Amino acid sequence: MTGPRVLIIDGYPKRVREKLVEDGATVAAELYTNTLKFCRADVSCETVYAADADSALPTGEALDGFDGAVWTGSVVSVRDTEDSSVRRQIDFARAVFDAGVSGFGSCFAIQIATVAAGGAVIHNPKGREVGIGHGLALTEAWRAHPIFEGRAPVFEAAMIHEYMVATLPPGGVVLAENDMAPIQAATFPVGRSVFTGVQYHPEFHAAELGAILWRQRKTLVREGFYPDFDTVPDKLST
Repeated sequence: MTGPRVLIIDGYPKRVREKLVEDGATVAAELYTNTLKFCRADVSCETVYAADADSALPTGEALDGFDGAVWTGSVVSVRDTEDSSVRRQIDFARAVFDAGVSGFGSCFAIQIATVAAGGAVIHNPKGREVGIGHGLALTEAWRAHPIFEGRAPVFEAAMIHEYMVATLPPGGVVLAENDMAPIQAATFPVGRSVFTGVQYHPEFHAAELGAILWRQRKTLVREGFYPDFDTVPDKLST
């Protein structure tokens, strides 16, 4: 029996993907592909780099040929609509939804999907959420949602973001929240599909989070998360 076919939508521009590898991190599409295959060995994944001007589906593929889509995070801001890579991703998200392909995504993904579907994203007035996010609480009515199977009602998760969803698209439902952001997970209908996303990074393992923190060390020291470069971890214990 053939497993599900999933389109991985990588939100990082090419120059950033190359720098991620140079800094010891994993390209986001590869990280998600590995995560999905760990969960289900027979899953088939294809990748599109939606931020790139020359992005395209693999030859002979069509959006409606996929059973689902998974969006990665990104370093670009969904609010920067002057950035052509952001506009391309909004347009691509709408095309995916119109094709009836339901999806899941983390961090930037929930933001780009929200904007594409008519919601709003803002700069978090409480500042950046970095490292391990604490006190994520499932909303009462949605503890039985499939993405939270086996999850405690209150949990922690890997985080690194400074923007957040402020208003969900029509029909949107909040699935999880914490003190830093009122929408840490949500689901909403859009086009002929349904998108479910989280603001945190379930695809990160400890070493990957450490690599990301090290990569952004200048910002984290400047904003006071660490006193100096020597205290920023380049890896985290598992």
